[in-house]
Amino acid sequence: MRDPFDAPVDFIGAGHRPGNELTSLSVRDYGLQNGDAKPFIPNSDTLVRHPLQGASLRNDLIAEDPNTRLMDPETKELYIRSRTQEEEILLLRKQIADASLKELQLLSEKHILERKLSDLRMAVDERQEDAISGALKQLNEKKNHIEENMRLANELKVWCYCTFQEW
Repeated sequence: MRDPFDAPVDFIGAGHRPGNELTSLSVRDYGLQNGDAKPFIPNSDTLVRHPLQGASLRNDLIAEDPNTRLMDPETKELYIRSRTQEEEILLLRKQIADASLKELQLLSEKHILERKLSDLRMAVDERQEDAISGALKQLNEKKNHIEENMRLANELKVWCYCTFQEW
């Protein structure tokens, strides 16, 4: 079987029509493009518009590709669609890579913020412990002062009692 893309093409032939005209092609004619001995003769089996007519700018660029010039319209459409999908896949891969990079950056920032939060919690805990220790120390000192005052008050009572007894 011959490769349909290696078919010889005669663009200067007398039967060549401009791109805006309709040409009729049959399935048999596509087979003739595979290098068969018969010349290309348009048939009225099917009507096919010139492949570039009505194509978008993007399709025009792809249609100018030497790989697509010799293709039949269905193959060309499939080729264009596959190229578009490949480009879309590449774009999606790039977006995934960008999103992954962004995710890694956000994860790194998250870990940094978690460490800072942990350090702040430890500092708050230390200050609370220091405040509690200071309050306990003050309470202990007040307790000692109260005990000293009570002892002195008792001594004063005893002294007063003894002094008044002597009178």
